[in-house]
Amino acid sequence: MTEQVSKQGLQGRIAGMAPLRLRYAAQDLGDWLARIGAKKPAFVIIGTGRCGTNFVADYLTAAGHPCGHERFYRPSGPLYRATQTQVTPEGDSSWLAVPYLPETGITAVHQTRAPLPVIKSFLKLGFFHTEHYARHKRFVDFARAHFAFSDDPLRSSMRWWLEWNEKCTAITGHHFRLEDFHDRTDQLSDWLGLDAPLPKLDVPADTNTKRSVVAISEDEIESRIRSFPEYPRLVDLAARLGYEL
Repeated sequence: MTEQVSKQGLQGRIAGMAPLRLRYAAQDLGDWLARIGAKKPAFVIIGTGRCGTNFVADYLTAAGHPCGHERFYRPSGPLYRATQTQVTPEGDSSWLAVPYLPETGITAVHQTRAPLPVIKSFLKLGFFHTEHYARHKRFVDFARAHFAFSDDPLRSSMRWWLEWNEKCTAITGHHFRLEDFHDRTDQLSDWLGLDAPLPKLDVPADTNTKRSVVAISEDEIESRIRSFPEYPRLVDLAARLGYEL
């Protein structure tokens, strides 16, 4: 549905939309208005977060295939057009898409990054630490709605990599590792149905670096996660996705 809504028409609709107002009560007006026009992306890149989805969105956009980063799939739920760009992106790159997929008409591609760097990144951000909740409130609230947090932030971070990637593998068989991205651009082009192979571009890979609030080394992470009961599952899934622990 794509229609221009006049000011008078919009006011009339708002007056008669009590159920809709209730449905979107927790969302801001910008998110509600973005649903007018109902346009879904053709594709979405999914993963755990902290796995390079921002880089891939930038790469696709630089290659002439506009791709948002958490523009369509947001903490408040899916939108139907990007409100932060002048053009409607062909796709979105967002870990927030996972609970809403698969969906007819949207091609999903699963992107991964090695377990230890992702686990370390979530820990350094304090994502699973209650004392840092306010820093990531909207994203943490979204994660809590779809994932059971552990008392230990390290265990939560490890389980997040494991369980969110398990969800992704259940959604799609299209998978590539961030570490192999430049060698898999032809395959990615085919999956996304692009009219030509992606060109080789020099796109910065550190555009989504976040400030660390927790200090921990990969050696400490690797030592401690071995004691968690989910560790054998982690090793198994990592191996199936091309990583060795």
